[in-house]
Amino acid sequence: PAAGGSGPAGLTGLSCSIGENIQLLVDRPDGTYCFRLHRDRVYYLSEKLLKLAASVPRESLVAPGTCFGKFTKSQKFRLSVTALDFLAPYAK
Repeated sequence: PAAGGSGPAGLTGLSCSIGENIQLLVDRPDGTYCFRLHRDRVYYLSEKLLKLAASVPRESLVAPGTCFGKFTKSQKFRLSVTALDFLAPYAK
């Protein structure tokens, strides 16, 4: 799941890179993970961490998880280098 109105655009970019394997990023053996939008950046984090981060005010929250990429001013999604470790096993 993605939060925000522009989250699915980021997931579309990811699906071009790894195809149907995007479901494997969400449903992992060590728990359920999700994508969240925070300050024009898409973060990948576990649902446990998401619940803990909910208690922190948005203004004080720096980075709730691993940054997968960001949306530019023209609303294009740019994949970040930090996402490569997660995407490499599933790349086409």
